[in-house]
Amino acid sequence: MFQMRALLVSPKQADHIWDKHHVTVEEVYETCEAAHLVTTARDGGSMVFGRSMSGRYLVLFLYPRGTHRFTLATARDATFTERRRMQRRRAIDLFQWEDDDAGAE
Repeated sequence: MFQMRALLVSPKQADHIWDKHHVTVEEVYETCEAAHLVTTARDGGSMVFGRSMSGRYLVLFLYPRGTHRFTLATARDATFTERRRMQRRRAIDLFQWEDDDAGAE
């Protein structure tokens, strides 16, 4: 099962996803919190398919950087085929919290 404790987004990647794809870092985190599908990319990374809070369908490309830690390579709008594939699946939260009460305070 795919689990994430941390997603690292460098300033360079934040600039890239905004300049090229008009995706914000906030949308990236929102997509991870409501992901519909996670698959392995051809190069060994992970592709996360999901929706932002505004309803935008996005695909994130992540690479592992330790146990349950990932770095963002890029993020873009999902294609029609990818959106259709996501719509058939239920959303899940990819972030694994140390303690169930961590988000309650």
